[in-house]
Amino acid sequence: MKVAERTHKERLEEFTSSFYCQQRSKLLQEFNSAFPDEPSCWTFIFSEMRIAGHLRCSRCSSDETEVQSGRKLVCNSCRKKRQVTAGTIFHGVKKVRAWLFAIWIIENSFYVSSKWLGEAVGVAQSSALQIIKSTLLILEKERFESSAIALETFRFRLFFSKRSILTPALKKPADEVSDCEEKTNEPYPKENEQKKQRKTGKEGNPKGDLKGASIQRKTSTSEEYILKRLANGPMTLDEILGESKRNSKEILVAITDLEFDGLLEPLQGGKFQLPAARNSKLVKTEKENFNPKEFHRMNQQSGDDLNALEDIQDAAKIFMRITMDLAKGVSRKYLSLFISCANEIVLGAKRGSFLQRCLSSGYVGYKTLRNYVSPDLLEFAISRKCL
Repeated sequence: MKVAERTHKERLEEFTSSFYCQQRSKLLQEFNSAFPDEPSCWTFIFSEMRIAGHLRCSRCSSDETEVQSGRKLVCNSCRKKRQVTAGTIFHGVKKVRAWLFAIWIIENSFYVSSKWLGEAVGVAQSSALQIIKSTLLILEKERFESSAIALETFRFRLFFSKRSILTPALKKPADEVSDCEEKTNEPYPKENEQKKQRKTGKEGNPKGDLKGASIQRKTSTSEEYILKRLANGPMTLDEILGESKRNSKEILVAITDLEFDGLLEPLQGGKFQLPAARNSKLVKTEKENFNPKEFHRMNQQSGDDLNALEDIQDAAKIFMRITMDLAKGVSRKYLSLFISCANEIVLGAKRGSFLQRCLSSGYVGYKTLRNYVSPDLLEFAISRKCL
């Protein structure tokens, strides 16, 4: 597949700048020119499969085979027949242009949203999302040779904004791993255990009794002021007041109301802080506030070197761009897929043809995706800083 020749810095700057839409349209035009219809896609895929040796007869190992209608592979030596796409990523695929375009996008070290992909190739957004996840799963299954820094999954909870089968009932995605900070070495609950947890939560915990549940009411000006001040970290009453001319009694009343509503928490020493979920929504999810040092502060227990963390800045920024601007949020279940995508964009052409890697990866179906869960440790690729 044709890959646009761009330097490492050009690729990353295009992806994170206003030129993103232009590059996206350019890739679509090039794809439509190379693969205008379904037959042209299959012809190209079969030729790539032959180059990789995937069309060799499984019985006699002869290369004298041909692909007939219905994707049947027939050996001219022993006459054995089999489905040519069986056991591959294209197993049972009907609209192959959508799959090949998703591969084309990653081949060019790029990423597009499921909504845009669906509109571009004429498939439903849900289908486009499954195609994207399937291709990203292939990336995640591979082990790249580049050096990396690993961080625990729960440290990314501020990014969790979409539900999955791992999200307990009556609980927000951002809160679902708030209780596992001291259990970083423990595996995540299995699916049947999660179902039991969801059932228990639904029957035994009324909505009003849930810890950390958001309060559906309007906040006053003083309360908004307090929440914004606490977004910078725990503070005392005097620190919250700062140099403002606000009435201290009014602020104290507002603090009391916020505490009763669960929108802030008291600490020792007369300080107050935001609950983890609200703090992340107010502060940490803004792209312009991103700083690799945040990962250092979040990861102090692991003792990672700050200089090394600076080396993953490009991968981290690409991850931010994908999850917050393009995917519009991510769930804990599929978090690592998007980190793998960020690593692929940063590493670029170092990893060879993505189509060939897809052909060698085996079948990726609905059950595979449904049973997948992000591992406890997530790796950001180390690269030369460009952004």
